[in-house]
This record gives sequence, C-alpha cells and structure tokens, in this order.
Amino acid sequence: MALLVDMLKRQRQRKRMTPAGLARRARVSLETIQKFEAYQLNLIGLLDLLSIGTALGSKLTVQLAPIKPELPCGNTEILREFDRLVKSRKCNPFIRKSPDRDHKGVLWDIVGDKERNWLFVVASNPKKRVRFAAVTDQPGGWSIAGQVFGIDAETNQVADELAEKLMKQHRDELT
Repeated sequence: MALLVDMLKRQRQRKRMTPAGLARRARVSLETIQKFEAYQLNLIGLLDLLSIGTALGSKLTVQLAPIKPELPCGNTEILREFDRLVKSRKCNPFIRKSPDRDHKGVLWDIVGDKERNWLFVVASNPKKRVRFAAVTDQPGGWSIAGQVFGIDAETNQVADELAEKLMKQHRDELT
C-alpha cells in the first residue's frame, strides 16, 4: 500500500496540485488527503481512496476477498465448535456414533460444516467420559455442502488420516 501512496503522491506533484486542490477535485476532506499522504490508510474509507485515485487520473480498482475463518485450536475449542455445529442447520453429518472395529468402547463422529467447509472428526468413549477431536479446513474432494449423498473418497481419506492421528495421540485414554 505504501507503493500506492507514493505513486499517487508523485502523480499529484507532477500535476502541480496542492492537497487542498486534490481534496476539492476528489470531493473528500483535506484531512482525508493528509491521512492518505501520512500512510494512515486504515483511517480512510474505500470510496474516498477510489475517488482520490480517480481524481488523479489513475485507474484504481479494488478486489475484495472473503476472510477465511480461523480454525479452532485445542481440544476444548474444537469440541465446543463441534457441539455448536451439530445443533445447527449447517451441519452435514457423515458418520454419527459409529463404533470402532478394533476397540469396542470407542465411538466415531465425522461431521462437515457446510458454511465454513470444515471437517470434524471426534473420537469418544462414553464409559470413560472422554472425547478428543480434530478439525481441518482442507477436506479434499467436493465441498462439504456439495456432498449430499454421503462422504466422497477424498474426504473419507482425510477423515481416516485425522482419525488415525487422533487414535495414535489418545489411544491410552480412549481404550
């Protein structure tokens, strides 16, 4: 952004405009021009920034991208998000309370978040009252919302890898 400010400053000086003249031409306040030239871009609105660029003859365009939500870290945060997700409409349950083949007391939950495209894998043992979870934002294959008829192969592979990782880390507590 500093490069943008320097470029537009040079354009203003080349056209021999004063900051007040630029403010009149761009239809913004003089304070906005001063903040812009002092590199305080967080205090300037997007429309003001575009009008300053247009007033100087620049073809300034802005693209907005969605902000990716931050993955929860830590077992308690992941389980809190999982519990919240299971109660909501954006939940895509692939496997719920499915017993493990090798360990009788361990139950598996594999659930997708349709909105955030996250995949949750939860291992629990109701008798010992323990639950462990893992989450990823790279579910592979189709998006979670697009998997209407069950889990696809790539997502299943990612879920299996997360389940193996959970089992390696918490085998003693779960069995």
